[in-house]
Amino acid sequence: MNRRQRPTDHRRLATAAAVLAATMVVLAGCGQTASPSPAPATASPTPAATDSAPPGTATPAAPDAGAEAALDAFFATVAEPEALSFHLRQEATLETGGVPFITAEYDLDVAGTAFAGAASAGGLGSQVEFELVLVGDRAWIKVDDGDWTETDPAALGPEDIVDVWRYVAPRVDLEFEGRDEAGNLRFRSTTPMPYETGSMRESGMTGQITGQVLVLTPAGVPVGLELAIEAAGAIGEQELDFAGTTTIEFSRWGEPITIEPPIR
Repeated sequence: MNRRQRPTDHRRLATAAAVLAATMVVLAGCGQTASPSPAPATASPTPAATDSAPPGTATPAAPDAGAEAALDAFFATVAEPEALSFHLRQEATLETGGVPFITAEYDLDVAGTAFAGAASAGGLGSQVEFELVLVGDRAWIKVDDGDWTETDPAALGPEDIVDVWRYVAPRVDLEFEGRDEAGNLRFRSTTPMPYETGSMRESGMTGQITGQVLVLTPAGVPVGLELAIEAAGAIGEQELDFAGTTTIEFSRWGEPITIEPPIR
């Protein structure tokens, strides 16, 4: 990279950081503390189910033994996030005053504490595409058509990308809603709960999850997580109230996934 390219790259990274910071208001997740090795990371496989499908429509129904067993299996599995491997597809939007403000999409492969994927975020008058990789205690970002740049892992907000389980309502607040057309079980939260990403903490924003649906296979494998959120605070110099939705779909649950550094 020559000296003439650097200012442009820094401006693009600064723009990406601003959009990503705003986007983090609706991106649910929480990463783990990275291990000090940049070697390829492979998660230990967890049992995979063959009947996963995107979230569907459910008809309210009384709780049954199958629903309780699915919740048992789910909470037991996600209690050890460093052993998990899966693909995550997330779509999120923020509105203020009923007007779309931020939209974001993520496709991520997750292997324990490591992840690699692509993201697209729009808002604040900018549309930015990202590629993100975190392995061990090293992280890289590529913005639009730029070069890979090694960055501080904390700058990627791994705690807001990888582990979404902290936003699942406590079991006592999950009510069995019924099954969708694919036979997956839907559980709706009955109690609002606090919502706070790392970016929100840094900016002093406050928020809450006002509605939540967790979708599991009968084996307890997560298929989807749907959240409705509200948040208030400042982005830049503007104080705004937000309403947002985020939909997460899970696949490749328990498959071996290897994450490698994009550059050495």
